[in-house]
Amino acid sequence: MSDVGAVDLKVFLKRTNKEIVIMSSCNTQLLTDVTKGSTVVLHSISAGRKLSSRLSTMGLIVGTSFKVIDRSPRGALVLAIRGTRLALGAGAASKIIVVPDC
Repeated sequence: MSDVGAVDLKVFLKRTNKEIVIMSSCNTQLLTDVTKGSTVVLHSISAGRKLSSRLSTMGLIVGTSFKVIDRSPRGALVLAIRGTRLALGAGAASKIIVVPDC
């Protein structure tokens, strides 16, 4: 049993058709709002088929944990994901929804 006011930090995976959806008690946020040095988990991608496919090819798959290494003032990000670094522009990053790595 948890204490009153404690946040449930468990992340549940639920398989629905061909899509995996992460349900979490942590708040979702856009990748563009994440601070440098934070580790997050990919919740969903709110983009068209072409961008979604390109991002998944680069390793950004729902449920994947990664760290924001650097961010530019214009919104571009450098991510550490699966042992490699990945640079994303502000436009692509604004379509990615993440949850804190609880």
